[in-house]
Amino acid sequence: MSAFGPSADWLCNIEAIPNPEVIFGSQRFTAVHRVLDEEEAISVITRYEQRHWLIAPAIRWVLSYFLGWQYNGAMADRRRLVAQLPFIAFRPRWCRQASRGARVLSVRAARLPYTLPRAGSDVSA
Repeated sequence: MSAFGPSADWLCNIEAIPNPEVIFGSQRFTAVHRVLDEEEAISVITRYEQRHWLIAPAIRWVLSYFLGWQYNGAMADRRRLVAQLPFIAFRPRWCRQASRGARVLSVRAARLPYTLPRAGSDVSA
């Protein structure tokens, strides 16, 4: 998810410079990317919230901060969220096809040589 929206530097970089190097934990690979459609992105955020139910209040607070409005996790809020913040899927370049199960990385997990800062947390589908 691009927390700073579609004009975030890292997202502009991967649009302008194809095949970025992605570092995810101990894995490093040249990647191709795609923007998830609305239904895929809603599925990703729904599953993330379900898996991390214990910290759901913190997730909602952080999302509300980035969105600029009160996010409460309702389906209408999820639709509004994915309309505002793009969700990006990365897969290794050597994979033959992009699948709906492609790993989705946060802005901080996609470490590009063209973007600063290079922090290291992740959100995965």
